Amino acid sequence: DVPALNQYAPINGLAELRDEIRNFYERSYGSTYDDDEVVVTTSGQEALVAALKACFTEERRGVVVMEPFYPFLAPAIAAAGGVMQPARLGH
Repeated sequence: DVPALNQYAPINGLAELRDEIRNFYERSYGSTYDDDEVVVTTSGQEALVAALKACFTEERRGVVVMEPFYPFLAPAIAAAGGVMQPARLGH
């Protein structure tokens, strides 16, 4: 039994995994990131909500979304405190 393996993972992901991701981006692209700039999520939806929440500095902020859009965008924007403003592109 390994005690650390029967607990929930840290909210921002395992430190070892975040380190490997940072190392990969530095090796592959020459980009460097601080530890608090790398977050591991369990799904794309979770990542989308987290990214939207990080972008909003005010409640009820409008977000322009081009139609058609990914169906989860509307609830993700609402969960982050934003207001979706769909825009249809002309033909």
